[in-house]
Amino acid sequence: MKDFEHDTKWTYAMEKTAENKKYATDNRKFSDGVLADGIHKMFTDSPVTDKLLMKDICYRGQGFLGQHGKETKTSWDTLSYTLIQAHNVYQHMIAVQEANRRYDQGIKPKMVMDPHGHLNFSDIVDEIFSLKDREKSLAMIDQYDKFWQQFRVGQGFSVIKTVNAHTMCEQ
Repeated sequence: MKDFEHDTKWTYAMEKTAENKKYATDNRKFSDGVLADGIHKMFTDSPVTDKLLMKDICYRGQGFLGQHGKETKTSWDTLSYTLIQAHNVYQHMIAVQEANRRYDQGIKPKMVMDPHGHLNFSDIVDEIFSLKDREKSLAMIDQYDKFWQQFRVGQGFSVIKTVNAHTMCEQ
């Protein structure tokens, strides 16, 4: 895993992968092929991709006719998409587990750290749940309003503040 350093933004990237009809007869292991052909600089196999060949994902070769009798534009079929999705889900779960391990070791992402250095996300959450009183817990959540404002959901231009018009709608 990369990009899980203390007090930094934690990320992982998903990239486009092999999608070319020339691979329809390629007997190389999928991970070996995407690395050898420079499609990925790094590729970590999952239990899904560990036994796959290039031709297993890029199944439709030149001249492959689809259900309407026309040559398909893509080398992937429905199973190809399903296998890649399963691989991505597995890798996401591994990344979340690794992030949790790092967090438990005291290595934390910048987004859960107080910019002023005296608040800790896990301490605040533990305190909220330890109150055992819904009204007191909600009051504490309100008390840390500025702290929650630093959290964002999404990426790029689609970032949404955790406290916004939609989340405030019920008040």
